[in-house]
Amino acid sequence: MAFTIDLTDKIVLITGGISGIGLGVSMQFAQAGATVIACAELSVDDPTVASFFAKMEPFQRRAFYYETDVSQEAAILKLALLLQQEYGRLDILVSNAGQNVFRGLDNCTLAEWNNNSALNLASHWLLAKALKPLLMQASPGVIIIMASNHAYASIPGCFPTMSQKGLYCPWCVPWLLNGDQ
Repeated sequence: MAFTIDLTDKIVLITGGISGIGLGVSMQFAQAGATVIACAELSVDDPTVASFFAKMEPFQRRAFYYETDVSQEAAILKLALLLQQEYGRLDILVSNAGQNVFRGLDNCTLAEWNNNSALNLASHWLLAKALKPLLMQASPGVIIIMASNHAYASIPGCFPTMSQKGLYCPWCVPWLLNGDQ
């Protein structure tokens, strides 16, 4: 028995929603009837963006793309303002963007550590913080943070990704359960 859900008239933002797991998530939300807004750091004329739109076409749903580097707070704030102006609310945030870095403990530079932290850890908090007013307009707004098997077990050389994927799991649950306003 297949599981189906009707998300008609729901507005969903999926970070990293144009490729990989994010594209699969975008397609599932479109199939459920949602308006899908994807963002990634690629320019709008990148072939991956064109492929995203081609893959969304069969669902006959509204799909949008915004170039946004979610590792940068200014870019997130710009996206939040744009979403406020264009849509006025956000029903679901899927914080999915992430990247593996295979440098190992000895070869990872501080710049690589900081870039990885900004994308794989800080972006989830910054997105939730910036988009909270839009999510509050929904009843109720939902935040889905995509984790990785790297939070619990990893593969050789996958550092610093594995150390950061496990960090956001412990703070998400109390933040949500405590009803932090």
